[in-house]
Amino acid sequence: RDVERSRGLGDVYKRQKLPSDPYGIQYQYLNPGTHGKQVEVYTLGLDNVQGGEGSDKDWGNWNLD
Repeated sequence: RDVERSRGLGDVYKRQKLPSDPYGIQYQYLNPGTHGKQVEVYTLGLDNVQGGEGSDKDWGNWNLD
């Protein structure tokens, strides 16, 4: 895996290659996050466009409950 280390964050990884989502699209990574999380990993759903419902719904570590 390709990994970059951020010297400003010590041993915390800045970026790492993520697997594909269930639709075969690469998961997205955002730091800092915009939904109250420091780091967010998410998918934009089947349509790969922000927003949507059903299989087009965006899923991330902020709405998995």
